Amino acid sequence: MPNKCRIYIGRLSRRTRIRDLEKDFSRYGRIRDLEVKHDYAFIEYSDPRDAEDAIYHMDNRVYDGSRIIVEYAGLRRDKRKGPKSDDVCYNCHQPGHWANECKEEDSRGKCYKCGEAGHIKRDCKASRSRSPRNSSSSSPKEKRKEESPYSDAPKSDEHHQEYEI
Repeated sequence: MPNKCRIYIGRLSRRTRIRDLEKDFSRYGRIRDLEVKHDYAFIEYSDPRDAEDAIYHMDNRVYDGSRIIVEYAGLRRDKRKGPKSDDVCYNCHQPGHWANECKEEDSRGKCYKCGEAGHIKRDCKASRSRSPRNSSSSSPKEKRKEESPYSDAPKSDEHHQEYEI
């Protein structure tokens, strides 16, 4: 449980000074302690309601050219406990866990698409399309010639005769 009187201020600009923080955050109540690190700070108020007011008014504001985070100290916004239902393991391609928790054999050096060693996904020869491949023709140009509706059409000279004088 975080201390309700102590707040964390993150993403501070390099040009932010201690006296500026003290001046601006003292508007919300009496400050007992102020600690500034490189790009973050901790402020402890005398009353938890003062800390709550500071969080409400200062969180996500632009301060000295940087959008700051203001929250209770010890609280993490993006803390994830585990994989989500749509997360898939990069090692075995199964949902429900991450690669660092995978019980399967390590797949480093193997293709993530087909699972074989010796190449990576970008160079994988596995089919990228869902349609079956037709192996009757060897090159794409030959396929186009076979499928062309004009290849079997009789050639006529009528077109040329119309324009002759």
